Amino acid sequence: MITVDAYDALTESSGFEISDNTVDNFNFYQLESDAVTGARGWPNSSRGKSTRVHNKFKKDTDHSSIDEKTTNDVLRLIYNKIE
Repeated sequence: MITVDAYDALTESSGFEISDNTVDNFNFYQLESDAVTGARGWPNSSRGKSTRVHNKFKKDTDHSSIDEKTTNDVLRLIYNKIE
């Protein structure tokens, strides 16, 4: 599973806990709050030992630009899994 700057409006200060039915979670995030919504990413954690979480902090980005700045990283992960 790949997550890009996932945001939980209920906690506003923590990442998501990834369930045991996920082998790998590649999580790209940044910590700058969006000026309008307050949205920002955060490191994820795993619920159990069978899930590996790979948190990737992206410098010099914000909530509105992280999609574009992680496109190549996300595509590389997808290509590597389907080859």
